[in-house]
Amino acid sequence: MRSLLIGYLFFFGNIGFSQNIMRYEMASNHWLPDLYTQQYNRSFDSLGIITQKGEYHPLTICLYGIQCYDKFLETKDEYYLTQFKNQYKYFEDTSKFVVLFDGKGIGLPYRFNFHDLKPLWYSGLTQGTTVSFLLRYADYFKDEHAFELAEKVGFLLKVPEEDGGVLSRTPEGFLWIEEYPNSKKSRNVLNGFISGLVGLKEYCDFFPDDTLASHIHDSVYFAMKQVISKYDYARNWAAYDRNNKSIPIYYLRLQIGQFDHLYS
Repeated sequence: MRSLLIGYLFFFGNIGFSQNIMRYEMASNHWLPDLYTQQYNRSFDSLGIITQKGEYHPLTICLYGIQCYDKFLETKDEYYLTQFKNQYKYFEDTSKFVVLFDGKGIGLPYRFNFHDLKPLWYSGLTQGTTVSFLLRYADYFKDEHAFELAEKVGFLLKVPEEDGGVLSRTPEGFLWIEEYPNSKKSRNVLNGFISGLVGLKEYCDFFPDDTLASHIHDSVYFAMKQVISKYDYARNWAAYDRNNKSIPIYYLRLQIGQFDHLYS
């Protein structure tokens, strides 16, 4: 596992990313949208927005929306374009998110307890994936409001966790995008970090004048290369986080898919 991950990092260590928005491989190579809807008691509300066990989950909505977008580009089937558009309707209801930092930021809140986290809390995984979804919508439909939303959702990727954002530090002191900010139960989760990193990179591509975002991107990318060996679990598997928690095989497939995405 270590050699696989370090091998990827060696090859893409200093390769620049395309300025054109790319296929979201780590989702679209991992799930099929039609099967994705059949998992975890997912269904659709009257507007066509996907729900999970009757609840709205921004991460599920954005992942499904991105899958449909990629499927539409691949097949030109208008059904998937319609599904992509339907997921954006979630963001047209301002009651679904929280405006933060004097209007500069938007948080997609989790409204339930998770381990030692109490509502409302925000996730670097969800904020980053939402940026990726909104930028695709904004780019395809040339929608200025979606661009504005993406910029504000991305704002939390630049704010430390102690101030209400999603940036933390590794035990070595490197900057990190945290899936569970302020939690002591799951620190420096790898898969959530990578989704946040991809969202931040795409944010930087669309907002190149944001020098703070570019600096943070370079810092967290550097951090990943420095600490990736810490996720080598028992020398033959991969860890979920820095609390040395192992992962099931389907998570391992997801992590490998994420590194494929970074390589691309």
